[in-house]
Parts: sequence; C-alpha cells; structure tokens
Amino acid sequence: MLTEVWKSKAITLARFTGLQTAVQAVTAVCGFLIVRTLEKPDYAAYTIAASLLTLLNALTDCGIGWGLNAVGGPIHNDSSRLRGLISIALRLRGYLAIVAVPMTVISAFYLLRKNGVAWPNTIGLTAIVVGTIFGTFLTTIYGVSLRLRALYTTVQKFDLLGSCLRLLLIVMVASFFLNAITAILITAITLTVQGILLQRTAEKILSAEPREEEADRAALLGLMKKQALATLFFAYQGQITIWVISIFGSTEKVADVGALTRLAIIFAIIGNIVTGLAAPTLARCTSLRQLVQLFLLELGGYIVFSATLLAVSLIFPEGLLWILGGKYSTLTHEVPLLVGMAIIGGMVAVVHTLALSRGWIWQTWTIPVMTFATQLTCGAFLQLDTVAGVLWFGILSLMPTLLVTSYMVSRGFWTSRRLGYLAPAAV
Repeated sequence: MLTEVWKSKAITLARFTGLQTAVQAVTAVCGFLIVRTLEKPDYAAYTIAASLLTLLNALTDCGIGWGLNAVGGPIHNDSSRLRGLISIALRLRGYLAIVAVPMTVISAFYLLRKNGVAWPNTIGLTAIVVGTIFGTFLTTIYGVSLRLRALYTTVQKFDLLGSCLRLLLIVMVASFFLNAITAILITAITLTVQGILLQRTAEKILSAEPREEEADRAALLGLMKKQALATLFFAYQGQITIWVISIFGSTEKVADVGALTRLAIIFAIIGNIVTGLAAPTLARCTSLRQLVQLFLLELGGYIVFSATLLAVSLIFPEGLLWILGGKYSTLTHEVPLLVGMAIIGGMVAVVHTLALSRGWIWQTWTIPVMTFATQLTCGAFLQLDTVAGVLWFGILSLMPTLLVTSYMVSRGFWTSRRLGYLAPAAV
C-alpha cells in the first residue's frame, strides 16, 4: 500500500516536472530571442519594465496568494466556500491596486528616464505594465484555486499555452519590428489570455455559487497584515540588482545584468515546482511526519539540482554566455556569481514556501531590518556601478531572509512536536 502511494507521488512529480520543463524551455527561448534581437539600450529599457511588472504583481498581492494556500487548504473540497474565498481575494487585490499603481508609475518614470528612455517610450512602457494587472490577477488567483484541487497539470497546460503564444508572437514581430514596447506588450497579451482561460476553467470546476465566510475573510486579512511590511519590502527587494545598477551604473550595465539573469531561467523550473506542486501539498498536509518527509524531499532535490548547475557555471561559463549572443561574451567571471545568487534565492523560496503554506510567519519584521543593515554595510565596500559588485550585493542581501525563514520553519516544527499536532498559523 505504501509503495503504491509513493509510486503515485513519483508519477505526479514526473508529469509535473516534465510539463514544467517544457514551459520553462519555451519561456527561455522567448527570453533569449529578446536578448539577441534587442540592442543594449532597448534591452535595458525592457529589463526595467519587466522588473516593474514583477513589482506591481508583488504590491497588489501583499501575501494574498500564499494566504489562499494557507486558508484555502483546509476548505479545498468545499467548492462554494472556495469560490467565496476567491471573490474575497480578487476584491482585496483590487483595493491594493489603488495604492500599488501610483507607486509603480512613479518608480517607472524615475528609472526609465534615469536610463535615457524617451518620454513617449517611458509612457508607453508604463501604461503596458499597468495594463497587465487584469491578467495577473486572474492568473495568480485562479491558478492557486486549481492547484488546491490538485489540478496541477491543468494549470501547467495553460502555462504552456501562454508560453507558446508568447513565442509565436515574438517570432512574428521579431521578423520585422521588435523593441522594448512590443516585447512587454506581448507579455501583457499572453498574461490576459492565460488568465481568462484559467478563470473559465476554475468556474466550471467550482460550479457552486460562491459563499463568502467572515472567518475566511478575517483569516486572509490577518495573514495579509502580518505580511504587509514584508511584502512591500520583498516587492522592491526582489528587483534590487536591477534597480541598484539602474541607479549607480550605466545603461549598458543594466543590459548586462538583465541578460545574465536570463541564464537563471533554469532555476524557475525548480521554483515553479515548489510553488505549483509543493505549496498546495504542504498546505493540505495533516501529519507532522508527512510534512517533514515532504520538506526534506523537496530540500534534498533542490540541493542536488543546484550543485549540478553551479558546477556547470564554473566549468563552462563561455558555453552559457554563447546563448546570450556576442554582445555579452565578456561576462565569464560574472556567470558563477549569478548562478550563486540564483541558488541562494531558490533556497529562500524552498524554505519560505513551507513557512507561508502553513502560516508560520513569526517575526517577519526582522527581515527588512536585518537586510537593510546588511545592505548599508555592503554598500560601503562594494562597487555598485559594476556587474560583479551588484551581484555580490544581491547575494549578501539574501542571507538575512534565509536565516529568518529557516528560523520560522524550525520554530514551526518544534512547536508542532511539542503540541503533538501541526502548529496553527501564527497569530
């Protein structure tokens, strides 16, 4: 019986990993086509706009996505209640957008103009970034709801469809005209199409009328409030390397850092496995022993995966840079630094996933404090106008988050063992 259970889990993991690899392969091709096609000034503008898109998504999320896992896990079989929770989450994201959009617009104008982007292009890029908000809402919220129902491959198929549509549009446009604006516009279009398809599928599966429970709203709001400071911090912190080089470096250096981050696309495979498969599974888990086993399996797999990629970056940096094109062939010494930063960032994601899925988010306020102290110290010694200096800055900036999230998980396991059952969400 136990063998059958593990066999079923292995098949699910293999299917999920295979589809995710296909999604990331197509996404990687899209990214590399853009890197090779755009000239450095245009690619720098695209890099900044893409970072702003990520910023807007984070600011309008404010822990709602992870809150859906933590609150929705115990009620995932109640279609009516789950749909009610989705309605609450969408409404809350709409409220957050009232504040997030102006913050994103101000950041966009400053960074794009700072790097010499003309006013018409600055306005166009900013408008498109804001325009992605609808597709982002639908994709994230309805994606989580389907994963809670263990419909991982359904979500992945839509991910693959979106990636293929994006690739098709890029190839079509690249044959006659591709610049930063059209590249970001293609992203906005594919996100919107994917979000609408996910919404329709979720509404068919969760066919019951939505029922909003005050307890669910209160629980989601409680997790949001606990995550508000950390979310605001991570929204900007997640783009720290791009923003630092945008402020202290040149347009060419912005393009270099942006191009190098494309090489970290492989880490998105493991990252999406963590968020797409592990997070809902960890949220539904009811046994401490099972939770520990799943977490150790996840952590061990990531360590093996990361060690392999680090070895490749040390031995064959020229081969990796060939993918980006001749404009970036001189960055051989920076490749291992980029991979190292991606490895630590992935480790943070693995540990943080467990903490957020279970609602074990004690002392999150210490993360911004410790990180800012680290960055102020490092900023005095590192050359922030160089690619290597910015990458080291990014690596050291991640360490406080790794330490605090490790504490959260350790405390959650210790509390669970002491109580004799899985510790509830932090209150």
